[in-house]
Amino acid sequence: MFDINTFQRSFPSIRVSLNTPLSKFTTFGLGGPAVCVILCETSDELRNVIQFFFSNSIRDCLVIGEGSNLLVSDKGVNQIVIRYLCEKSCFSLANNEITAQASSRLDDLALFCAQYGLSGLGFASGIPGTIAGAISGNAGAFGQQVGQVLKEVEVLLPDGRTERLSAKDCGFAYRHSRF
Repeated sequence: MFDINTFQRSFPSIRVSLNTPLSKFTTFGLGGPAVCVILCETSDELRNVIQFFFSNSIRDCLVIGEGSNLLVSDKGVNQIVIRYLCEKSCFSLANNEITAQASSRLDDLALFCAQYGLSGLGFASGIPGTIAGAISGNAGAFGQQVGQVLKEVEVLLPDGRTERLSAKDCGFAYRHSRF
C-alpha cells in the first residue's frame, strides 16, 4: 500500500499529486485521472522512487516520459504513475561522446549535437518524446534509428540497482528493443 505521507517525508523535493488527469501529461491532451502522479526529473529521483516502491512492495506503477506516444482512457488508470521528464535537458560532451539524461527530450539532444557540430543524430530532429522512450522504441526516421548511434545505456532495474548495457545488448530491431 502506498503511504503518500511517508513518501513525502522521505522525498520532500519530489512533487506528488493525487487524482491528477493524465491529459496534463500526454501530447494529445487525453486521459482521465491517475490515483497518484509522481514527477521525477533526474535519474537519482527516479532511482529513489523505484527503491522506495521495491522496499515497500509497491509493484503497480507505470513509468511514462513526455507522453508523446501514449493514449490514456478518459476513465483514467488505477495505478501510480511516475512521470520521468526533465524540462531542462541534461547533456555532457567529452571526446566527441555525449552522455545524456534519459529524461531529456530527444529533439533537444539532436539540437545539442548540431550546435556542437556532431553528426549522426540529425534524423532525430523533430521526433517527440524523451531519450528513454526513443531508446525503448528504437525511434528513427529517414532510414536511421537510435540503436545505430547509441554506445551504451545505464538501465534502472526494478529493485533500484543499475546496470550498464552495450547497444548490442539492447536487442535493437526496427522500432523495437529489449525494453
